[in-house]
Amino acid sequence: MAEAATKTLPSACQDLATLSGNGHVVLQGWLHRRGPTATFQWRKRWAVLAHGRLDFFENEDCKTRKSHSRLRPETVAMSLKARCAPGDSAVHSHQRPFGFVLDLEPKASQRQFVFVDASNQENLDQWLQAIPKAIEQAKGEAVSMSRHYVQGVLLAAAKRQESQLNRCRKLAAQLICKHTMRYLRRDSAWVARALVRILIRKALQASMDGSDIQARILKALDEGDEAAAESLLRMSPQISSDKEAARNIVKRHSSLLQHLPAELRADRDVVLDAIRNDASALAFADDSLKSDRGVAWAAVQRDGNSLEHVSADLKADREIVLAAVINNADALQHASEELKADESMTVF
Repeated sequence: MAEAATKTLPSACQDLATLSGNGHVVLQGWLHRRGPTATFQWRKRWAVLAHGRLDFFENEDCKTRKSHSRLRPETVAMSLKARCAPGDSAVHSHQRPFGFVLDLEPKASQRQFVFVDASNQENLDQWLQAIPKAIEQAKGEAVSMSRHYVQGVLLAAAKRQESQLNRCRKLAAQLICKHTMRYLRRDSAWVARALVRILIRKALQASMDGSDIQARILKALDEGDEAAAESLLRMSPQISSDKEAARNIVKRHSSLLQHLPAELRADRDVVLDAIRNDASALAFADDSLKSDRGVAWAAVQRDGNSLEHVSADLKADREIVLAAVINNADALQHASEELKADESMTVF
């Protein structure tokens, strides 16, 4: 059963809750989350909703975070049974009648869905009511997050040289005293957050070379801190545009492919490295590679369910579909209607 924020939090959750200074968790409790893993299984996770994000932990002590989803102003949460529920909602609604789906960016060209099961109607209602509140809460926390987060990151990034340290202090002061307050008065806290990222990026570029940033990203991935690696990658354009660095990164954590520039998501070598690690990363590749027969072949041999992400033409390709079904019989659901009706495919 979902629990309100009044429960005493484990220490790691307290750290999470106090990131912006007020320690407020909107909702927490046990949920079942689907994927994204190679087999797309449902896993029981301890969920914490706070500060515009939904974190999934292995258990209640919040020591091992398994995944997280950032909520945006346009993020929508709805029951799997809703008539307009996106993605595979209708498929999951039969076995998960109390499930809901998060559509993180409804207007994006490559939409991201998070499927969750709340187990009962009471929990489902609580989570559907809490998620919009968490989004509004995050908007109101822009100033405090700027003060606690921006200053710390900017100063730490430039601590090796006093001249850079002074420069970063000026940048932080400009952000907090001028830009953030001005944009918040216009009710545009999310614009202020964008300025936070811009200034952090400038500080990182001034204080670290490319190899240093790449080493930090790889270290974060080795330690299982995907969020830190993602933040560094977003703030480091010289790394995210470097093909060799990108290949090293997606070999460690394939889902980071989604944060690379469009030209690298359309690079065959980078995408192949990602899907060799986890074939579900094909979802983040450029459409041109989803139509590439060689890329599709590599993906379905790694995980048959990656057939879901290939182009419509390849979903009607008998050899591609056969390879996917041999790997995982459930992959047939993603094939073309003609091949779904082909009895020779069902023997697998």
